[in-house]
Amino acid sequence: MTLSAKVRRFVEEYVASEDLNATQAALRAGYSKKTARTQASQIMQKPEVQEAITAAMKARSKRTEITQDDVLRRWFELANADPNELTSVIVGSCRFCHGTDHQYQWRDEAEFKKAQEAHLELPDAQRVKSVAPVIGGGFGYKWRLAPHPDCPRCDGIGRARTVIRDTTDLSAGGKALFAGVKETQQGVEIKMHDQAAALVNVAKHLGMFPNKVEHSGPDGGPVTIANMTEEQMEARLAELMTKHGSNGS
Repeated sequence: MTLSAKVRRFVEEYVASEDLNATQAALRAGYSKKTARTQASQIMQKPEVQEAITAAMKARSKRTEITQDDVLRRWFELANADPNELTSVIVGSCRFCHGTDHQYQWRDEAEFKKAQEAHLELPDAQRVKSVAPVIGGGFGYKWRLAPHPDCPRCDGIGRARTVIRDTTDLSAGGKALFAGVKETQQGVEIKMHDQAAALVNVAKHLGMFPNKVEHSGPDGGPVTIANMTEEQMEARLAELMTKHGSNGS
């Protein structure tokens, strides 16, 4: 069966997209915003359209020498990358955790002397009202030590710090996840690609979004999603991912 010009355009837009979003392909092919989602769903169910998409993808792979396995591998690496390769939150000790009698602890004598000099340089009125630095908890503070469980200042919780990692020697997943840096007034911000979207794309490439699927619904009953749109299925997968992550699995 010969495809119409508009459907051929849909196939071209669908194959050219990175996320294989049928609704967006329909919009780019000229379908109206009001009908694009429905039209996309109907078009994708036609065998001749599926054949055209398969043929177009094979032609593109041959032309670019990029296989479906290459694309799938890239998405999979991104979806499973560890964000801790780029940035992480580390909880360490506060200044009072390991000081003598849980008093304020200095890194070293140089830091203490610098604080003394800063206090002496204050205007007289301000210096009189402020507290002069004292050795107190001694020297040797290291923030990466574990919080002291009996610390009266932090209650054993310690202090959290955000650490930016060296990105020059990342794993394949880390490189896929890393989207660059952005300098803001608050400092450097690490940008990352969307891992949830990558997992959705992996699922699409593996055919995990069939036309009709049943999941466990309220009270354990089945929920038919034959009429769910592509966007609704993506949202459902993202919801399941969030629940999976929150359970610590």
